[in-house]
Amino acid sequence: MVLSLCQRGDVDFLAELLDLPSSQPFIDDLEIMTVAVARDSKLFAMASPGLQNSPQLIFAAITPTSAWDTLKVIPSALLRQHPEIPTRAIEVTLKRNMRYLQAHIPDDIWATHKPLCLAWLKRGGRVLEAFEPLLAVQPPFSHDDLVLPFAVARYNWTEFYKVGDALLRDREFMLEALTIEGRIILFAPATLRQEFDVQVVAVANHNNTAIQQSSIAVALGSVIDIPKLQHQIQERLQLHQTFFQDFLRGIAIVEHHQPPQLRSHLPMLDRGVETSQAFKRLIAEYLGVPFGRHLFLLRQADTNLKLSEEVPQYNRNIEDDRADFWNMILIHQPPRTAIPLPLGQPIPLARRQRNRARQREGANRAREVMDRDRIAQHQRRFVVRGDEEEQFLIEDDLFNFDLDAAL
Repeated sequence: MVLSLCQRGDVDFLAELLDLPSSQPFIDDLEIMTVAVARDSKLFAMASPGLQNSPQLIFAAITPTSAWDTLKVIPSALLRQHPEIPTRAIEVTLKRNMRYLQAHIPDDIWATHKPLCLAWLKRGGRVLEAFEPLLAVQPPFSHDDLVLPFAVARYNWTEFYKVGDALLRDREFMLEALTIEGRIILFAPATLRQEFDVQVVAVANHNNTAIQQSSIAVALGSVIDIPKLQHQIQERLQLHQTFFQDFLRGIAIVEHHQPPQLRSHLPMLDRGVETSQAFKRLIAEYLGVPFGRHLFLLRQADTNLKLSEEVPQYNRNIEDDRADFWNMILIHQPPRTAIPLPLGQPIPLARRQRNRARQREGANRAREVMDRDRIAQHQRRFVVRGDEEEQFLIEDDLFNFDLDAAL
C-alpha cells in the first residue's frame, strides 16, 4: 500500500507519509524510496543513512534541478568508487550549476575517468587542468587515447592547443580533427599549415561546430593565403571538368560495328569494360584528377569561400547578435506609426494594444538581424549536402563507360 501511495499518491503528502513513526521500515526499503525519490528528489534526505549510499537511489535523486544538491552530500569515497554518479550529474544538470559541480568532484576522478571529462566537454565546459594529462597523449596512439582530443575539437576548439605537441605534429590526426572543425589549423605547426591538402580540409570544414558563421578571411587569413588557395582549387576543379567532358567522352566503349567516328580515339582502351576502367583509373591518377573524397572536399571548400565572400557578416558572433537585438528593442525603437484606437474600448486597453503592436514590430525586425546568419548557415549545409550526394554518384560512375550518368 505504501508503494502504491508513492507511485500514484499526492506528492505533497509523501514527505508527511514517510515522516510518520510507523514509516521507519519504509525509508529503509530501496524499492519504495527509489519510487518516492523519483517523484520528489527532496525525499532523498529522508532515506536511511545506509540507503543514501545506494547508487540506484542516488541516480533517482539526480535531476536537472537537484543534481548539485544531491552531489554535494555524497561522500568523496563513494564518488571514487562509482564515478558514473558524477558523470550522470553533469549530463543532466542545468548549465548554470555546472561550475558548482566541479568543486564537489575530486581531482583524481577528473584525471582518471574519461567518460566524466567527455560529459563535461559535451555540456560546453572548458578544459580543466585536472584532466589535461588525459589529452596530452604520446605515440603510438590508440582509438581510446584520441576520444578526448576529438571531443575538444568538436565542443571547445579554442582550447585545442592543450592536446599537446605530439598530436599537433601528427598529420593523420590533424587531418581527421580538421574534418570536425577547420579552425584548429590555427594550432597546427607551420610546415603542416602550408600543405595544400591540409588547407583544403580546413576550409571545407570551417565553422562546422559554430552556430554563427564567421568569415574565412578573418578567421584563417593569418595562416592561409586565401586568394592563392582559391585559385588552386579552381584549377583542380577545372581539371576534373575537362577530364570528364573532353577526355572520357572520347574513350567510351562502343560496339565494333559502329562507324569509326563513334569509336574510341584510343584503340587500346576499347578492349572491354575491365580494361577500359583500369586504364581510366591509371590515367586519372597520373594526371592528378581529383575524384571521390578529394573532389568532395574541393567543392565544399570552394562553396565555403564563395559564401564567405558573399556574406561579410559571417564574422559576427552570438554576443553581437544578442546586442543588436536588445539595442533594437530598447534603444532604436521603430518609428511611431499612427494606429487608430479601436471603437468601443477603454483608452488604457487600446493604448496597451497599440504598444504591443509596436513591440511586435520591433521584435520582428530584431529577429531578422539574428536569423540572417542562421539562414545562410542552412543554405551552406544544403549546398554541401548536395555536393555529397553528387560525390557518391561520381564515385560510382567515374570509371564506368556510362558517361551520361557520370556527367
